[in-house]
Amino acid sequence: MARRGAGFVDAAYQILKEAGHPIPVEEIAQVALDRELAFSHALNPVASLISTLRSEVIRRPNVRGFILLSDGRVSLAEWGEPATPASPVRKRRRLRAAPADTTPLPGITLEKLERIRHVMSPEEFRQDWGELYDRLAAEERAKWITVVTDRQLAERTRSVIQRIHGFLQGSSTETPKSELVCDWIFLCYTLELFREGSALWRYVNKDEVNVWQYERSAKLSAACRARAS
Repeated sequence: MARRGAGFVDAAYQILKEAGHPIPVEEIAQVALDRELAFSHALNPVASLISTLRSEVIRRPNVRGFILLSDGRVSLAEWGEPATPASPVRKRRRLRAAPADTTPLPGITLEKLERIRHVMSPEEFRQDWGELYDRLAAEERAKWITVVTDRQLAERTRSVIQRIHGFLQGSSTETPKSELVCDWIFLCYTLELFREGSALWRYVNKDEVNVWQYERSAKLSAACRARAS
């Protein structure tokens, strides 16, 4: 069975030799498709061929001596050290290949990788882009982390636990709704306050909460009872 992007490696070398200078990787892929020098059954053939060339350089012998430049172009080792382009690379929508150390090239974003992910098989995407995707996704998630000190966290947690204790002891006038009690059960289970999590279950009214919330709270309270005993 022909491998993904069959013929594209040789076609890329031929296109570069004819040009005699580095060419953007997506332009090589498009020329190869237009001239029917290579084929791909992917929904996005250009992205698939770009991934193929990147894999050739990073994970395969790379006998043709391709070099992925930082500006998204491809050069050949036989040309020696590539010269810095005299003019800026023209602006166009590109899918640049990522280097082996997962350092993003200019223009590579999480949104762009999401688009690539939807036109490649999960196995191919993980092989070619997995490490970079995970890194960019982690950086995006980190933006949503609230900066809080241990003292602030302890004070906020303590205030909630004091409400729970006040309710169970009958020393407060609060009458929490079932949805809030379910939240309390989850918190008690998380903080390993199993006695409180077990005791709170009797105050959950099935008709006042969603089915999934009721079932989750039932499981958590049962786990609390088992741990408390």
